[in-house]
Amino acid sequence: MNLKPSQAPNPDKMDSQGGWWPVFAGSALVLMLLQVLKQKYSTKINAPTAGYRWFFEPSWLLRMRFVTGSSAIIDQGYQKFKNSIFTICRNDGDLLVISNKYLDELRYLPEEKLSATAAHEKNFMAEYTTINHISRSNLHAHVVLHKLTPKLGDILPIMKDELDFALREELPDCEGEWVKVQIYDIILNIVSRVSARVFVGLRACRNEQWLATSRNFTENFFVTVMILRMLPRFLRPMALYLLPSHWRLRDNIKTAKQIIGPIVQERRAAELLRETGIPGNAKDEDLLQLMMDAAGREDASPAALAHRQLFVSLAAIHSSTVTATNVLLDLCAHPEFIPLLRSDLANALVEDGGWKRSTMAKLHSLDSCMKESVRMSPASQLGFNRIVQQHIKLSDGIILPAGTHITMPVMSPMYDPANVGGDPGAFDPFRFVDRGDKPPQVGSKNQFTKTDRNNLNFGYGKHACPGRFFASHELKLILSHLLLDFDFRYLQGTTRPKNRCADETMFPERATCLLIRRKPSQGIA
Repeated sequence: MNLKPSQAPNPDKMDSQGGWWPVFAGSALVLMLLQVLKQKYSTKINAPTAGYRWFFEPSWLLRMRFVTGSSAIIDQGYQKFKNSIFTICRNDGDLLVISNKYLDELRYLPEEKLSATAAHEKNFMAEYTTINHISRSNLHAHVVLHKLTPKLGDILPIMKDELDFALREELPDCEGEWVKVQIYDIILNIVSRVSARVFVGLRACRNEQWLATSRNFTENFFVTVMILRMLPRFLRPMALYLLPSHWRLRDNIKTAKQIIGPIVQERRAAELLRETGIPGNAKDEDLLQLMMDAAGREDASPAALAHRQLFVSLAAIHSSTVTATNVLLDLCAHPEFIPLLRSDLANALVEDGGWKRSTMAKLHSLDSCMKESVRMSPASQLGFNRIVQQHIKLSDGIILPAGTHITMPVMSPMYDPANVGGDPGAFDPFRFVDRGDKPPQVGSKNQFTKTDRNNLNFGYGKHACPGRFFASHELKLILSHLLLDFDFRYLQGTTRPKNRCADETMFPERATCLLIRRKPSQGIA
């Protein structure tokens, strides 16, 4: 639009009437806001920043690129500063990435000085996603590690029974012919069913509403976290009212309480009858019951137990689905390894006469294959997340100020030739077994569930994932059945898709399709 001379701005007139002052004031306000945001986002330590493409690239652009390009940014920092420290810019603030050489001097520090809980709550927007309702109590972690894990041998037949049911329900009729399936969703539904049988028992695990709720909660949780990370803190409370994922998240929690709450009440009523000598239903032996038995007053309400079950399901369903899907995608890209895997699986089952806890310990090739797939495609590229509560001085003199969010690289060390034998970029499912002239063996330090400074997939030390032993059993059971009973391959003209990233989280392309065909029954699995 052209301005008439009388409409054009007159600098002299603006200056005489103070017209420039709003411009100056506005500019100053913007600069102050940017400075405040910079201080809010930045770490309190001077460390090089990874990921910049050019000198004048604005930090907001780097933060946005981290959302989908985190792998390259983290690895660039690792390659340059793997023995020291560097900063990565995430939308909700900067993270100080430190070398895993500091692991042993940090792992034993108390929560009052270096807090895993505070980092967990920050990472997952606790005040908005309700994870703070359960993160301050270790009920689920204690029960999973000390009550559920010792019972894995006893619950294996229950898991197999539910897996047989899940395979009938979720897989298409593909006897003797190839059928296209969206493999991620198939695995998601199978993992959901098997996990639910162990976590909440037969009644709830066959409840389609509970299965849908536990699956949808996981998706709504992560979507909400990712969106909130991209918003300034002062906008987050208002944004919640506009986020459909958050609406659904709240509905999921409400539904969970409606389903699990009555089950808790009925079990407690039955327990009272048993205590008075009146015969009734036998006591359940699932995770929910174990948590009921161990819960203190604050964790014992039906609503609290239902809420906690959602987060237990979230952790189990997401990680196991991602791992199992990646294993199948990797094997379809390298089908030459499948016959040897099947042979080792069949031999172990024949030797034990079926599925026993001892069978799991004999699946060395599959254990190695799972670990190799996770090595190449970890669920998270960062681990050992902690918030510094009090100033910490490292052995080489570096000081970590209070309030700093520290983390360590997970994927980059597992691609480092110094840490991995052979070609780190090649998929080798037998990398961690010693085949030799004898049955394949996986040493204890190379097992799927083992953690060390170069393998932080399950965390490390006292905060290592308590459910990793259950996950290992579940994955071996599911993958063994799929490999022994079905053939898989990519569609004509397609191959292994690249993984996708949402900040540091990594996952397979959900829309990936495979062809599946049932093998002639061999009566092994």
